[in-house]
Amino acid sequence: MLFTLATISGLQKGIQLVTDIKIWLSIAFMIFIFVFGGAVFILDLFTNSLGGYLGNFITKSLWMENKSFVSDWTVFYWAWWIAWAPFCGQFCARVSKGRTVREYIIVVSILPALFSFLWLGIYGGAAFHLNDLSGGAILQAVNTDYTTGLFALLRQLPVYVITAPLAIILIIFSFLGSANSATFVLSMLTDHGNMNPDKKLRAGWGIAQGAVTIICIIVGGTSVLKILQTASIVAAFPYMIIMIFMCFSIYKALSKDAKEEGLMK
Repeated sequence: MLFTLATISGLQKGIQLVTDIKIWLSIAFMIFIFVFGGAVFILDLFTNSLGGYLGNFITKSLWMENKSFVSDWTVFYWAWWIAWAPFCGQFCARVSKGRTVREYIIVVSILPALFSFLWLGIYGGAAFHLNDLSGGAILQAVNTDYTTGLFALLRQLPVYVITAPLAIILIIFSFLGSANSATFVLSMLTDHGNMNPDKKLRAGWGIAQGAVTIICIIVGGTSVLKILQTASIVAAFPYMIIMIFMCFSIYKALSKDAKEEGLMK
């Protein structure tokens, strides 16, 4: 209901509000965990990890020794992101209308990557630090049910009675952001590429996605999710071929624009 109402209200209202709440709450959580989760330990771990990442980037990128890791992890993720590419790319392009290519690359690719470095460094560092201080409480919670890991971490910090509900709100708004973009793009695609699709169409797709999700939870939950993940990976392979042609298309379009602007001969 929430993401359907947000999508119906449009990009500048509901979707913008959901995004703003999610971003500012995420930043607030990062600062809070950094300050109270062992700032010195986090900085030390982040610096060492970043050095190891940069120093071994090429080696690990081409590492093929562990076949299980390559097939279960690496292949899964490239296929997963190719499956997400159609609606993610179109939504990013839609909300970036009017921006330059430079601005698009910085905001869509570089800044999220840097934010992810900080996010993983702070949360991971705090988890390692507080797990040692608590005698392995966080590790035990993760081994029992990994979805409780965040709350096991927050339980070791001050004002848990406040941060736990806020964490639930942050999780909800993170899901809302993804659902909003998916609903909006599906509406665009089924409205002949209209960048401001009809509100009834947005409502219909929102209700449809919500209904499918509820049915999946009732029918089987995790087992159904694995089936959907597998279907996404299978669907990604033929789309990979389409993306190769799309790369040539975007190069051709940008070259044409550059020639018209006198930037290329």
